[in-house]
Amino acid sequence: ILDHNINTSECIVYNFSRDGRANGKKSLIPAFCDLMDIKYTGSDAFVISLLRNKYMYTKFLMQNGITVPKSLLYNNKTKLKSLLKEFENENVIVKNKCESASIGLTYKNIFELKKESLHYLKEMLTNMHATSLLIQEYIDGDECEILVLQYKGNYYALDPVQIVFKNDQNFIDTDTSNTYNYNFRIIESPIKSLIQETATKVAELLEIKDYARFDFRIKDGIPYLFDIAGTPYTIYHSSIAYLFTQYYQLSYESIYKVIVACMLSNYMLTD
Repeated sequence: ILDHNINTSECIVYNFSRDGRANGKKSLIPAFCDLMDIKYTGSDAFVISLLRNKYMYTKFLMQNGITVPKSLLYNNKTKLKSLLKEFENENVIVKNKCESASIGLTYKNIFELKKESLHYLKEMLTNMHATSLLIQEYIDGDECEILVLQYKGNYYALDPVQIVFKNDQNFIDTDTSNTYNYNFRIIESPIKSLIQETATKVAELLEIKDYARFDFRIKDGIPYLFDIAGTPYTIYHSSIAYLFTQYYQLSYESIYKVIVACMLSNYMLTD
């Protein structure tokens, strides 16, 4: 753009960005595009950054009636008393607060929190190279992902896709994510409409632009929102690709055509 004096009014940027530094790393491309007045897919810099801070949006959504796991931010100053008050004798999962849900996860990140857990948490803080970590109640249930599109300013939740784990697994850790050691199927149970309604409401609350993927764990008929991807994977082995190509019987390329069409429709409302 800068070196070749490109006419930005004729550009559309499809934002796949996943790199950068610090908490707002995924906001670099939308921030640059807004500065240069270039059309781009996905949410703006503020929303993209917010979607990476699981603690902040979880607390916000909880205040707005969305069912989310109990969450607490842990650092070296966190008192054992506050941890036990929230989670004593409960299974918890410990995550990076500003990364995708599977990054840095192993089965060691899930354990029963007891008085003896403080030393273990301090070790995790060092091993995960973090200044703070997110501690959440572990929802032991089915996991699903749902794509929400924004077209002409309105939100539409597509069919939720369940993650089908192999070898008695029940969550996506780093190795499982990297090796795609799981399959998919469409959720057809009565909870489908509740998941769609919840995802649509969250998209409205967070002012998602164009599209985002919402991840739930389902326990006792209740969907718990635990992660949001503002620039979700659309590679061949992704829930979105499965939905479009296997369930809707559309071409793989239609994913990108649909998202660009959503983007253009939403820009038309502001031009």
